[in-house]
Amino acid sequence: MRQDLVQCKGMRIESLTKEHIPALCEMEKQCFGQTAWSEEGFLSELANKSNIFLTAIAEGQPIGCAALQNTGQQGFITKVMVSTANRRQGCAQALLMHMDTAAKQRGIKTIGLEVRASNEAAIALYHKCGYKDLGIRRNFYRFPKEDAVIMEKDL
Repeated sequence: MRQDLVQCKGMRIESLTKEHIPALCEMEKQCFGQTAWSEEGFLSELANKSNIFLTAIAEGQPIGCAALQNTGQQGFITKVMVSTANRRQGCAQALLMHMDTAAKQRGIKTIGLEVRASNEAAIALYHKCGYKDLGIRRNFYRFPKEDAVIMEKDL
């Protein structure tokens, strides 16, 4: 089965392309408001060929995405986003599973991330996907100011 095109619960996970960015920018504004990535931010992340950038597609449209910065044997999740209408359907979990596979193929041994301390649903998902709590970053987030839970998993 090709890594860049995998069927999962009515959606497929594939490598993100420039064509996906306009729809993801709109989704980003709805999900993250003031802290949303701009089109330039998406393009910059996509242009870095060491990064891994996946999108979930349903009915021909992006419904979510995940991004990972590759720093050698360590990766860092910079984005996991699913449209409001498509949450709790396995999309984020599918993105994370495929990210693990892509990361392993690039020799990454551990993946880390930060998540808002109040985002209980995301924290539960990350635990389900094998991430462990490492600590807290005080006042890490702005708009609103909030602590981040630092998490990591070994691949």
